Amino acid sequence: LALARDRGLLGSEGPILVINGDGILNLELEPLLEGHFRRRDQVTLALLPHLDPRRWSRVHLDVSGGIAAIRPPGAPSSGEVPFLYPGVMLLSREALNALETRPSGVSTTLWRQALKQHAMGGVVLSGHWREVGTPGDYLEVVLSQTTGRVFCHASAHIAQSAELKNSFVGRDCRIEGGCRLEDSSLSEGVVLGKGVFVRNSVLLGPLDIPEGRILDGVALAPKASDQDMTSVS
Repeated sequence: LALARDRGLLGSEGPILVINGDGILNLELEPLLEGHFRRRDQVTLALLPHLDPRRWSRVHLDVSGGIAAIRPPGAPSSGEVPFLYPGVMLLSREALNALETRPSGVSTTLWRQALKQHAMGGVVLSGHWREVGTPGDYLEVVLSQTTGRVFCHASAHIAQSAELKNSFVGRDCRIEGGCRLEDSSLSEGVVLGKGVFVRNSVLLGPLDIPEGRILDGVALAPKASDQDMTSVS
């Protein structure tokens, strides 16, 4: 955030909407903006009714809409109404301008200071959120969008003899003859040599898979060897 500010990427007026990249969500954000301006907090968190307090941290609101505490994962105490932070917050211009340009964490640099100053609020929103924290999560989300079809970017080259089923094929991918691709996601620049078989896998390009290889249930990124493959499950 500080680097983006220093490079002029965040403008000069108004709050900044920050959304974590490791989730898929559909939230009604207007109440978040209204709550931020009403309370004039340094930081305003979007909140949802908690899905699993034993897995994710619990946010506790006071009666005025301020954040009273952020507790670690665990069973809620008697009378506690835990809320979930889905990775969406509004940051005031004042708080943004106060950030030092150095490596730091959101919770230690922003949240701790705002809590000390009683300048951190939360707004419970309607909508849904899902964490996408593993290759398996990512593949499941991608395939939920293909809904049994094959999506190929216009720049992708697919040989006529290749067989594709329920998969995503990104920009500048190339799939040679005799390949089979099932229930998988290929990002930009993946090349499958002749006769490659890929199933239930995530390939993050640019990658060049030699002909005849079999990839089943793996996640693979550039410069990774066979030993670096991870399971999508």
